[in-house]
Amino acid sequence: MGRKPKRGNAENICRRGATWYIRFKFRGRLYRESSKSDDKSIAKMLLEQRRREIAEGRFGPRADRTSFDDLARLIEADYAANERRSTVDMRGRLAHLRKKLGMVRPVDVTHEMLLSYVEHRRTEGAAAATIRYELIILGRMYALAINAGRLTTKPLLPTVRVRNTRTGFFEPDEVARVLAALPEDLRPAIEFAFITGWRIGEIRSLTWA
Repeated sequence: MGRKPKRGNAENICRRGATWYIRFKFRGRLYRESSKSDDKSIAKMLLEQRRREIAEGRFGPRADRTSFDDLARLIEADYAANERRSTVDMRGRLAHLRKKLGMVRPVDVTHEMLLSYVEHRRTEGAAAATIRYELIILGRMYALAINAGRLTTKPLLPTVRVRNTRTGFFEPDEVARVLAALPEDLRPAIEFAFITGWRIGEIRSLTWA
């Protein structure tokens, strides 16, 4: 006996009235979705899109409906819950991200888009450290969305190297004398800055989390 011929996408595309529908499986569950079109080729493209999203880990029941503003609300709530003093700073970073990414579904954001964002911010005169921190904020937004079940993955974030050319450096013995003269609560931050080269603003935004 011969094998039955495979029907390919035919069994996953059907028409109801004038509208074409697709169906596909994700984690053992069958999904049916309207292509909102009477053109069968549109349904075929939608089916292939869903299959790519599943293969790349970008598909989730709520992913299509999750917007940039949803992610923004998550990080706002996170900062409020943890009483972070850098909330105003975070909102400023968020405003820059929204200008370029606010109209793009988070599930559709790619590494290439973020590289373009970095280049755009550079043309605006933003410092490398500023751009890097904006990407850290974006990464946190994605992490919160994944934890909330709104997304299943996040795009690869570009690496932004910060090169601060500075003249005049403290020697260890000089730093020790400065630390001795500082209030006790300031000493750890200044010592951390000396060891890492981080800016005070970056250090102040750190949390145990």
